[in-house]
Amino acid sequence: ILSLYKQILKESSKFFDDNAKKFLKERARTRFKEYKNETIEKRIMMKWADARKALNQLKRANAFDVKAVMRVLKLTYGRIGPKRHELLKPHIDYPSPSPRSFIRKVQRTAPPRISPPLQALLSSQVKSLYPTLPEPKHKPLHPRRKANIIWWHYSKIMKQVMPPVTEEELEILEKKAGKGTLSSEGVAKIGR
Repeated sequence: ILSLYKQILKESSKFFDDNAKKFLKERARTRFKEYKNETIEKRIMMKWADARKALNQLKRANAFDVKAVMRVLKLTYGRIGPKRHELLKPHIDYPSPSPRSFIRKVQRTAPPRISPPLQALLSSQVKSLYPTLPEPKHKPLHPRRKANIIWWHYSKIMKQVMPPVTEEELEILEKKAGKGTLSSEGVAKIGR
């Protein structure tokens, strides 16, 4: 396990992006510390397999496999994974009033609470915050169905929305985009 940990740290230090290097090393440290005292054999084997899979993905990323590189960069900058949730959390948890439920005293029929910062973020990236509800011919739309449609739409747009990156990361990305600091050392190894 210690050998696997060292290999992951070594492969992390080979990655071309400095933020990604730091993110990968920190992630490896926390994950290995988290399961350091694990005693259940089945769980240890599962985590071992996950770590081997992560190591193989890092090796592919360092060999400039586009899919693997994009996954590492998306994890680093919060496009996917736990960092994405961490970046979205302040927008979701921002204090705002809860909407009334469609059926009185049935809290499960209340539409999702969308705070003003989350509303601004969503409206900048998605077509509509609320779905167009169907209009049945013979009877009105049942409130539970209405709530389900609204929640389904909310889930869908929350999967699509991209959280804003931090100010420091934005400056770094803008510098890299403007100055072209990415070297072609790795590209030269694998040909044109």
